[in-house]
Amino acid sequence: MAQRLQAGQLPFYFVQIAPYHNGDVNGDWGPKLREQQFNAAKVIPNSGIVCTEDLVYPYEVEQIHPCQKQPVGERLALQALSKTYGMKGLFSESMTFKEMKIVGDTVKVHFDNTYGAYNRFEGIEGFEVAGEDKVFHKATAKHFWQEGNDPWNECVIVTSPEVKKPVALRYCFRNFQLGNMANAGNLPLFPFRTDNW
Repeated sequence: MAQRLQAGQLPFYFVQIAPYHNGDVNGDWGPKLREQQFNAAKVIPNSGIVCTEDLVYPYEVEQIHPCQKQPVGERLALQALSKTYGMKGLFSESMTFKEMKIVGDTVKVHFDNTYGAYNRFEGIEGFEVAGEDKVFHKATAKHFWQEGNDPWNECVIVTSPEVKKPVALRYCFRNFQLGNMANAGNLPLFPFRTDNW
């Protein structure tokens, strides 16, 4: 399309679809589409994606068009101001999964685009872990910090009493599952999974 318009590398910013029950609150076709949108943003030149995971109220489970529109537009504007117009110092990117490390029954997690902080230290919702049986269970997540130079001395730790030997981690990877983790700019963590089941 950009070639037809003779627009060269026309900036392309788009919005990740919002959580919606899709006939089954616990289904995974919604998050699989969100995952593909996220992956597309990595390969489409001059593009960016906005996460809307936090812009849906719990009572909007059957609302395919959630009511919070202005924050979506503001996030798109931040992307354009940062990437297209080169404005510095903006918190324009949502948090993304970086890496995990499993220690016993605990999953330690690092993220990109935190801007130096998380929006909460405890009461983090939306995480699930699974063992070798590939059954995901709701997990408890909280910020962890201790002195020292080991990069894992600061991370988010995730555990579930039902999973003694975790092998996989997911965040908001159901059709309608709301999380509450965000970065210092209050931009939410993109839904993700570490498995490919």
